[in-house]
Amino acid sequence: MASIVAAETNATNRDVSVPAASKPLVVRWRKAILSTTGPPNSTTRLVLLALADFMDNGGKAWPSQRKLADATALSQRAVGVHLIRAHSSGWLIRVTKGSSTASD
Repeated sequence: MASIVAAETNATNRDVSVPAASKPLVVRWRKAILSTTGPPNSTTRLVLLALADFMDNGGKAWPSQRKLADATALSQRAVGVHLIRAHSSGWLIRVTKGSSTASD
């Protein structure tokens, strides 16, 4: 099973007025998504915000696309498309079981 990790570079390098060390990564990441430099597509933002509800403070999550589809009222296919967009634009890192985020 693959887990998803919030890309910390997007949470800390975007124009967001949250001191990097003062908030958990998932909180900084949510604020970055909602900022003017967040993903330009509103559906991608919706999927990322739903994903944030499944994240631990370190930004790791492993919900199924079905759970994200239920949370967003989108189809599983639409969720998958927007997860790919988010990954391609640097908002997510996909990690397969047994791998390290250090190499991703």
